Amino acid sequence: MVIFTRKIVLLWQKKNKNIIFDTSSTPYPKLIKKAVETLGKERVVFASDGPAGDPVSEVEKIRMLNFSKDIEDCIFYKNISQLLNI
Repeated sequence: MVIFTRKIVLLWQKKNKNIIFDTSSTPYPKLIKKAVETLGKERVVFASDGPAGDPVSEVEKIRMLNFSKDIEDCIFYKNISQLLNI
């Protein structure tokens, strides 16, 4: 059995440009911040498969990180809109 640490997964995602970090089910807000720092704001999306859990709490996880409005907009809707061409 192989166990991936979050750090290894982020490094793997950074190397593979076609992989995007999804905030859904990410229990640690600091991991979302690390994903933005490691992958860039363009490769982090908010709950692309639906928030796993309470949607209000999922939004609050992002907001508590005090990102700029531009980064929040990318995470909440710009990135997924671009990915889906809508």
